Amino acid sequence: AHVIDGSLLPSNEYIALPSKKRIVIHSIRNHKHILKSASKGEAVTLSINTNLDRGDLLVPLKNKIRHSKRLDAIIIWFSHTPLKAGIDVTLQRMASTQPATIEHVHTKFDLEVFGKQIATDKLEINDTGIVTIMSSNDIYFDDYQNCKKMGAGTITDRNNGKVLGAFLLKGNV
Repeated sequence: AHVIDGSLLPSNEYIALPSKKRIVIHSIRNHKHILKSASKGEAVTLSINTNLDRGDLLVPLKNKIRHSKRLDAIIIWFSHTPLKAGIDVTLQRMASTQPATIEHVHTKFDLEVFGKQIATDKLEINDTGIVTIMSSNDIYFDDYQNCKKMGAGTITDRNNGKVLGAFLLKGNV
């Protein structure tokens, strides 16, 4: 496990997302020792009361993590094929993947005038813009400015896995 924010403590209860399993950590190990806790940035092995799926997030029961099926994101588009509403993609963050659809392309940033946005219905190669992403399942997230690993990722082609772009999450719509 990689601790991306906060800390993990043995005997504390957590919820695994998106599976929503209740988790109790029995012990925490690094490559040499049993640890009393694990902090942000550490890679550890957890002994827990059940199995987890690859990419599950452990969140303390008392914490609320944001989730939504519909999110606004800043997209940096890498593909020669323009990004338009209705395109089916896969969102990839850390070790998890999730199918999604581009619901709406709102604006692109004007590269000549800092901060200016131009209304558009597509993003061309190397464009950066704001889009709405829709998923059939909840996306658990934090805004990019709060937690980079929970708020950013890559967009891949759902059919062939080719990287199409990168995204920074802005929040639920």
